[in-house]
Amino acid sequence: MRWTWAAGLGLVGWGIAGALFAGVRGADAAQTPHPSRTLRVFEALCAHAVAPQDAVAKALAAHPGTAVEIELDTALRDGRAVAAWEIEVLADGVLHEVRIDAHDGSVLAGDDDDGDEPGDRDDGPDDETAEAAAAAKGVAAASVTLAQALERVRAQGGAVTKVELETEDGATTWDVEYVAGGLRRELELDAKTGRVVPDDDEDADDEGDDDDDEHDDE
Repeated sequence: MRWTWAAGLGLVGWGIAGALFAGVRGADAAQTPHPSRTLRVFEALCAHAVAPQDAVAKALAAHPGTAVEIELDTALRDGRAVAAWEIEVLADGVLHEVRIDAHDGSVLAGDDDDGDEPGDRDDGPDDETAEAAAAAKGVAAASVTLAQALERVRAQGGAVTKVELETEDGATTWDVEYVAGGLRRELELDAKTGRVVPDDDEDADDEGDDDDDEHDDE
């Protein structure tokens, strides 16, 4: 059997890294203490996928607007699950989801072709309105587009799995999740400057180290 990226991802990628794309988020899930061989395989497979920047361009060509999120997930195509980029596009105050086949770059039809389990429904209208309003607020505050953020993330290396525009405590950022060197990682980009936002935990650790040094000097 010829080994293709789609076959490899179906047999290996989704089996070993399914939790990564099943909504397991947060600091504890985002970082793994040791490099994972399976994530290294996944990272290698992603090198042959449609680049996220290209997926965003295809999504905007199919549905003009402002892209505010991209995530690698699964979708149904001809009755089978395939890897797909899901792009959220804000247009006229409404969020639209466009799915791009991560293997060949084609636009996948229908919002229901997502491979969700029965009962896994989309957000209700009130939630959708709130999400659209939050996205519009973020877009208004951002100077860096999703495509530009992805270009900056590419310098970090690794395989991007999700980038989302977020506004919290008055700060608007592009929150990035990616796999590099067999590790799941996160970073934030300032949506106005495109610069990497320093990690608060790392700053706290540095301050703690400085305090220890001062005590040692005494």
